[in-house]
Amino acid sequence: MAASDGVILRVHYLAKEGETETVKANLTRMAHEVGKNEPDCYAFDVAQSPDDPRQFLIYEHYKDQAAFDLHCESDYFKQIILTETVPLAEERVRYFFSFVAGARTPGAPTVA
Repeated sequence: MAASDGVILRVHYLAKEGETETVKANLTRMAHEVGKNEPDCYAFDVAQSPDDPRQFLIYEHYKDQAAFDLHCESDYFKQIILTETVPLAEERVRYFFSFVAGARTPGAPTVA
């Protein structure tokens, strides 16, 4: 993979008070859908802050812009993220990056 290939996205969510578990469940569902349906999504990792459980970080890595566009156009993205999760977020911030380098260790955790 060339240094300019790929789309990297980091998304930060801050769940509204009382919505943490629902947001967590929605993001977990989304990870399952991406894993089943998007072979050109190399990573869709969801993390939760141990210091503030309302904070979530999603790391996404797509083969290219077309793969990211396909992700955004999927019915499950529109339903799970746009319809069910965004309204439960006090904050949602997206940061885009271009791939430079990386490594995945065999046996690294995947969707639970």
